[in-house]
Amino acid sequence: MRADRLLKLAQFLKTVNPNNFDMRRWIKDPNCGTACCAMGWAGSIPEFRLDGLMSGWFKGDDELFYRSPEGPIYDGWEVPDKFFEISGEESRYLFDENRYSMGVSPNTVASRIESFVNSSKNL
Repeated sequence: MRADRLLKLAQFLKTVNPNNFDMRRWIKDPNCGTACCAMGWAGSIPEFRLDGLMSGWFKGDDELFYRSPEGPIYDGWEVPDKFFEISGEESRYLFDENRYSMGVSPNTVASRIESFVNSSKNL
């Protein structure tokens, strides 16, 4: 698990305006203020972009991609799995809109990420 990346995302999410946060939207361009989810905001963190996390349009839809240091490019649910080095179930627990109640805030997601990292450290 890349706890450093997860905690960086949690800290970043605490700065996001709740009006620009929507867990139902995987990606929109956070730089122009449109709403997006936690992973969408992750794609706007400069350090993450340098590490290979990127957003863009693919086949007429907005997508998040991760180019790993080994070379493969991942998209969809593989992005949080590979970028944060967590399982698919863990990715969905942290980033799937269906795992939260309606109207979830960026602070709620940040708290869940922090709790997840802290509980994992205690294993």
